[in-house]
Amino acid sequence: MSFENRPFVKKDLLRVLSQYPTFLNESKELVSKLPLNAKGLHRINFANGRITLSLIYGDLNETLDELNESNPSLWSVDYHKFEFNGTITSKVVIDGIVAGSDNDILGI
Repeated sequence: MSFENRPFVKKDLLRVLSQYPTFLNESKELVSKLPLNAKGLHRINFANGRITLSLIYGDLNETLDELNESNPSLWSVDYHKFEFNGTITSKVVIDGIVAGSDNDILGI
């Protein structure tokens, strides 16, 4: 699950990923499957459908409702990205993350 307010342009992402030649094949696959920069929920499947990357494009506060369609079991939060504006630490955002997550994984 990833919320992206300003998604990478494909050529910029390729430049960043080129620094990790060990993952060249995976990087090419990711970039080839990236959706257009359109607001909303997008899904990319890997490993013959065993892994799904859910991307939500748009402002976190405006797209939080998209979680109802996602039900992620894994989160990666770049806290440093949000520590200056407090977005990720707001009660509304945290409640939305909990409500939209796989409750079996959370033990709820």
